[in-house]
Amino acid sequence: MKRLIIIKILFIVLLVFSITGCDDEISVPEGTLKVVLKNAPDYNLYNLKILIYSLEDKINAIEERIVPNNQEIEIDLNIGNYLVKLSSYPSYNNLYLYEKAFQIRQDNITEVIFEINE
Repeated sequence: MKRLIIIKILFIVLLVFSITGCDDEISVPEGTLKVVLKNAPDYNLYNLKILIYSLEDKINAIEERIVPNNQEIEIDLNIGNYLVKLSSYPSYNNLYLYEKAFQIRQDNITEVIFEINE
């Protein structure tokens, strides 16, 4: 009888562990960066792009995207501190370069607005 009670208790404990056990997928805390361009020049002439850097490593970009004129772009990033640079390589010998630092917080949207004044 005592053996049957121990087996039942072990079965219940195993059942509880299997129900509350960990998922195979590990969740990484992320947030979203939303980049908004205002008054951006024509995409065909300027090839606007954004480069995202970690504040700990401002040399190697972790993300690079070509962006069309006046569109919003959303990028999921791990929580942390970052730097975003907006640049263009136009056919006219101009180079626009804007940069802003920002922080990504878990499950939040961080909005960075670039107002381009030619």
